[in-house]
Amino acid sequence: MDPEKDRPAVYGELKLSAEQIEMVSLMARLVADRVGYSERVIRGFAWKCLSDWQQEHRKLLAEVSDVPPPTRLEVFREVTESFRSQILRFLPESAVSHLDAALETCSAEYRRIYENR
Repeated sequence: MDPEKDRPAVYGELKLSAEQIEMVSLMARLVADRVGYSERVIRGFAWKCLSDWQQEHRKLLAEVSDVPPPTRLEVFREVTESFRSQILRFLPESAVSHLDAALETCSAEYRRIYENR
């Protein structure tokens, strides 16, 4: 059985809530400022990771907005880890600490804004 054929096309279409779009934009700004890529490039990496998460979990990210805060935080961590591993393949070693600092700031902002809503 081919797992690629078993994935409904809907999971490949990224549909985010307004809050999720805002968080991706914040992440793109923070990371772009620190690693020297444009926000557009960073958003592209993020979109890929978000789409991959949907396909892997067979769940739309827009649905995650309605789950309890600990579950949302876990999804955020999973996507952030995927993003980090994807972008590391293209970053020079000198930019890794900047990426990690930006992702830590993103995580802190996420917790501050969304964790308990």
